[in-house]
Amino acid sequence: MHESIVLLLAASGKNGWAGIHGHKLILAMKQCIPLRDSLCYGIAYKKERHFMAYDTDNIFAKILRGEAPAFKVYEDDYALAFMDVMPQVEGHTLVIPKDPAENLLDADPVILGATIQVVQTVAEAVKQAFSAPGIMIAQLNGVAAGQSVFHLHFHIMPRFEGLEFKIHAQNMEDPAKLEQHAERIRNLLS
Repeated sequence: MHESIVLLLAASGKNGWAGIHGHKLILAMKQCIPLRDSLCYGIAYKKERHFMAYDTDNIFAKILRGEAPAFKVYEDDYALAFMDVMPQVEGHTLVIPKDPAENLLDADPVILGATIQVVQTVAEAVKQAFSAPGIMIAQLNGVAAGQSVFHLHFHIMPRFEGLEFKIHAQNMEDPAKLEQHAERIRNLLS
């Protein structure tokens, strides 16, 4: 990874920063020069982070593009939640950002914040749907940590005392069972 600084010329009016506003840019205005019609021109900068190329053929990218099926439980502009097809426990749900990020360290901070809000919302629904006394949230970064799909994702797993995990990524769950679990969660989110 390396970082660079990019200088931007921007115009501001009553509708925000023209041409440079949006969730992808984190800006700090250094100087603002007032002009007519309440416009303000200024110079801003953003720090860009450059990472290795994201693999657009990973299974989660395919799910986001509609090229692979998923038992969806929740979706908004920033994130998607769906059942893990190789669950470690009943109710094992995944939340992924819609932005291409391999892991937590690659994620756009604004998208990451929105994704965490979805994790929180879905975790509450999973907890209720499975009457779980606890919820485990897991997020793995890199092969050494056990990451097997290289798109940032959060595992939400209902936890019960004495209930052991199945080995992850070993056995596919029955699709009918996954749909039943997804329906239980969706009912609490609607």
